[in-house]
Amino acid sequence: MEQWIYSQGKYLYQDFLLDSAGLIRHIRRNATQEKGAIIAQRRVKNHPTPEPIGEHALVLLRIVTLCAEADMIRHLMSVPILPIGKKTLRPDFVLAPVDGISGVPGRAVPCGWTGAEYVRHPDTGAPIAGRILTFWKEALETAMRAHTHYAGYFSLGWGVAITEQGPAILEANTVWDGETMQKPHDLPLGETAFRDLCLNRIAFCRSVDFRTLLSF
Repeated sequence: MEQWIYSQGKYLYQDFLLDSAGLIRHIRRNATQEKGAIIAQRRVKNHPTPEPIGEHALVLLRIVTLCAEADMIRHLMSVPILPIGKKTLRPDFVLAPVDGISGVPGRAVPCGWTGAEYVRHPDTGAPIAGRILTFWKEALETAMRAHTHYAGYFSLGWGVAITEQGPAILEANTVWDGETMQKPHDLPLGETAFRDLCLNRIAFCRSVDFRTLLSF
């Protein structure tokens, strides 16, 4: 993975300094070597408000949505994924539970089995618990609206960045790792709406003769 920084008409990566044409040639050359497996993406920066809790890497909101009866989209749980340490690529992180209505997070915990909790960011000292997440309502609405276009999926875990321009969806995961939700919320999925909605979906699937929906 390469991270190019644009400044004064040039693109910088490690010891390489290229203009636009040079960068395009570089990407084409790498694409040829990698047999076309190259993705070029614009670098997204944190909104200035959450910047203190994402000093070296991007803060990501993991928002899990469910498709309930009549294709109605519901919010299940959310956590901000807060990078820690100095790494900009694949950083370590902590997770904080978010109140679905107010968008206010609680104490953060590491991803793993340690029992540590953080009211403030361990690197910057910026508050985590009790702070107001910028664009929370807009981020949640964006994820739920996006799920309406993929109603065939029962549950999706959205990765939403809060940028200077507002919420931006970076990814959607059909397998969103239940631990990232259960541990910070201190709540098993079986004690949430996830259980009943899963049972409803199973009952619906058993009641439908899918052969009648196929045309040959």
